Parts: sequence; C-alpha cells; structure tokens
Amino acid sequence: MVLIMSFLSTILPIIVLPLVLLFLMIEKNNHNKKIYCVIFAIIVSFILYNFKPNQSLDLYRYYKLMDSFSLLDFSSFFKYLTSNIEPISNLLFYFFSKTNDNNLLIYFISLISYLIQIYIIFDYQEKKELSNGKFNVIIIYFLSTFQIIYYISGVRFCLARLLFFLALYQDFYKGKKGILIILLYMIPVLIHQSMLILLIFRLLLLINRNKFDFKFIIFFLLMFIIPNLIFNFTDQLSSSFSFLGLLSQRTEGYLNSGNNFSNIYKLQLCLLIIMIIYTLLIKYKKIETNNKMINYSLIVMFFSLVFYNSAVLSNRFISICSSYFILFLMDYIKSIKGFFRFVLEIIILIMSFVFLIFQFIQLKFGTYPLIFNLNIKITFISFIILLVINILVFKKGDKTHE
Repeated sequence: MVLIMSFLSTILPIIVLPLVLLFLMIEKNNHNKKIYCVIFAIIVSFILYNFKPNQSLDLYRYYKLMDSFSLLDFSSFFKYLTSNIEPISNLLFYFFSKTNDNNLLIYFISLISYLIQIYIIFDYQEKKELSNGKFNVIIIYFLSTFQIIYYISGVRFCLARLLFFLALYQDFYKGKKGILIILLYMIPVLIHQSMLILLIFRLLLLINRNKFDFKFIIFFLLMFIIPNLIFNFTDQLSSSFSFLGLLSQRTEGYLNSGNNFSNIYKLQLCLLIIMIIYTLLIKYKKIETNNKMINYSLIVMFFSLVFYNSAVLSNRFISICSSYFILFLMDYIKSIKGFFRFVLEIIILIMSFVFLIFQFIQLKFGTYPLIFNLNIKITFISFIILLVINILVFKKGDKTHE
C-alpha cells in the first residue's frame, strides 16, 4: 500500500494539475471554481514539499536554522526568542523543526499563502460579479504571477506580505476596525521586518487623509538621491524610536543589495510600469474601485519604481504590487467591452507570459524529482494555452452563475 500511495502521489500531479486548470476555466459556478483553485493550491504545495533548495536561497538557511532549533528544548528556545525581533517566524521554525520534516514548513506556508489570495479574489468577485470569461482571465493571471519558487523560498516574506494584504483588504474593502485589524497589521512585522515599510506607508496614507499625491514621489526621490542624509536623520531618532532605526537599517540593506540591469529585470520593470499606468487610469477615469486601496498601491508602486536599481527591494515590492493589481484588474475588466477588453486581455497574456519566464528561470535555484520538474513546465505552458483559449472562445456576454 505504501508503494502504491507513493507512486500515486508522485504521478498524480502531472495528470491532475493541467486538468484542474481546464475544469476551472470551464466551470461557471464560483463556489466550484474556488474548490478547483484550492485543489490547485494543495497540489502545488505538495510539489513544493519536494523542493530541495540550493545554498543561494533563504530557504536553505532556514532549514539549517531549524536543524539547530530541533536540538533545543522550549525553555532554551524561549530565551533565544525573547531577544529576537521576528518572534513569529522563529516560532514557526521551532514548531516545524520538532516534526523532523523541515519540508512541511514550505508546504504549510505555500498552502496558506495561496488560500489567503484565493479568499480575497473570490470574496471580491461576489461584489464585482464578473462574467465567466472575464473572471477566468483574472484567475489565470493570479495563478501565473504567483511566483511559487522565488517567493515561497523566502517563506517569511511571502507569508508576511500576504497577511498584510489581508489586513489591507479587511480594512479598506470590508471596513473592519478595532484591535483585530491592528493585530493583523502588526503580525506581519513580527514575521518579517520589511513589513515595517508597508506599515509606515499605511500610517503616512492615514495622516494624508487616505490620499495619494506627489509628496510621496518627492519623498522617495529624496531618499534615492540623498539616502545617507535621511538614514543619518533616522539613526538620530532611533534612540527615541527604536523601530525607526530598525526600518532604516533594513531599508539601507535592501538599497545596497545589488543592481537590476539584466534583460529579465528590464522586463520586470516594464510590468511595473504597466501596472502603474493601469492603476492611474482606473484612478483618474473614475472607474468604480476602492480609492484607499488605489492610493496605497500607488505609494508602493512608485516606491518600487524609484528604487528599481536595488535588486532585492524591487523584486520583493513588485511581487507585492502584482498581488494588489489583481483587484484593480477586476475593477477595470468589469467596466470595458469589445476591443478594449480584447487589448487588456492581450496585455494580461503578455504579463502572464513574462512572469512564467521568471518561473522557468527560478527552477535553477533548487532541485525536484524529475517528474515534478516536468510537471511544473507542463503546468506553466498550460497557463498560456488556456488563457489564449479563453480570449478566443468565451463570449463577451457570458454570465457568471453563483
């Protein structure tokens, strides 16, 4: 039985995953579509469970840390935890180290990350009520731009950024307030320090009455032109406000992380510019949307643009922008018809294709069993084929069934 189950668990993804994508496209009931997306997430998480990172990835370092944690009792670990500035991350590492299977960590983070974004997209679909053809475009864009290898390998950042996205969604779209939302904003900071940057942006937007204007761009440009002056200033304040010193140290480290000048990263810059253009178009054409989320996202997008020459900073923040952009695509595609919808779908097709190129390149950062490697490539190709079929086949008047 063990041999049979091992065989099925190995061969099943290569058969099931492309079929799940096909059924997801055909299905018109949103509840069933969500189930297919969850099945997709479970299978991909299982594939990632078999991922063996090389030494260049953060995940390799995390596994080594977990090996050390596995030797500690809780009292010894707690002493370490009290002096650490990212306690939730280390609690997760400690918990999974006790399972004697470090790979369960990436399975858990991958699945939770997918489920958070699936919840947000399908919850927003209940309001937008996109036709089946239009919603298929959104789902394929989401699944193809979720860079499973690069961002899941940085498990702390991936989980933190999506929990912060969930906090923004509950705040801006659902109107939730109170201590639970404050905690939801703070938890990502305790997972990954870089979320301090996003939290500062949220506070600045609140101070600016939830409006985006060019003061933010000017501030980012000043940071880019005279970073040392700003960092010296924040260092002086850090004696009174320790979190400013922490934020300054983290940001300065990102800014000195190397340059983005390869052709791949130039394509990534083009994607960012496309996202900014469409977001501004939605904002100033007065398309029905959430203005708070639009304004917050523009802050993050322009921050990513100004600091594009920093490899780590731009890569991570462009991934954040891509998650937010899905909601704006849903706003925009709802409001257009005919030729303009076709143009938008072609642009989404191109963006998905570029993101999938990134996925292929990222395969080199680790190893899979051969059949999983083949499965990933087949699935990536399926994304593009099904998106093209969706553009050509589904009729504009196709109605969504609940």
